[in-house]
Parts: sequence; structure tokens; C-alpha cells
Amino acid sequence: MNVNSALTGEHAAAHRAVGRTLSDVFPSVHAFAVHFSIDGERSITRNVIYVATASPLPLGERDWLDRIGAYPARGTLDRRHLRRMVADLVAFPDLEGVRPLTDDLAPIETMGF
Repeated sequence: MNVNSALTGEHAAAHRAVGRTLSDVFPSVHAFAVHFSIDGERSITRNVIYVATASPLPLGERDWLDRIGAYPARGTLDRRHLRRMVADLVAFPDLEGVRPLTDDLAPIETMGF
């Protein structure tokens, strides 16, 4: 899943809400903030790619790199792109008190980007 959001600050509501929603459904959720490894800026809006898994064990950078090594690269998503993406792996902020998105609560269109 790809969402446009900041990681922290006034434009991070979408990141926090999506992180909370996915975390309520999947035991392991990972966020990759595009180009974060280049600029390290948490408060600017950027694409954040989420990968949620059924595995109860979170994957660290080494785990992702091992999986990429075994990935049969096809098409435009090759190992070089995936390695760059791993460098953009970010930890979730504290999600305490963040309400998950639901059919009855889906204010994504009104969240600050």
C-alpha cells in the first residue's frame, strides 16, 4: 500500500492512521519512506510504502536484504530498487491513541498532506 504522508508533525495523520489500521489487522507492519535515507527529513510529505505480513516476527534490515537476494527479479522492480527501498525502512511512531480507519471513520481525504 502506498500513502502520501509525512512521518511526523502536522502532516503525519495519514501515516499514523494507516499504520494503526494495518497493525490492528496484521501482526507485522513495515513502512518504507521513499528517499528518507537520502534526506532524513521526517516532517515532509512523501510516499510511504507499507508492507504487512501474517508473520508475527518483524523483519529487520538484514531480513529484508536476505529476502531480496532470493527474489527472482522480473520487470522494472529489480534487486537494486529493492535494496534502495530497504534503506528507507522506518520505525512507526507511538500509535497509542490513534484511531484505526474503518468504514465509519475514513477521513483520509481531509487529512493534512
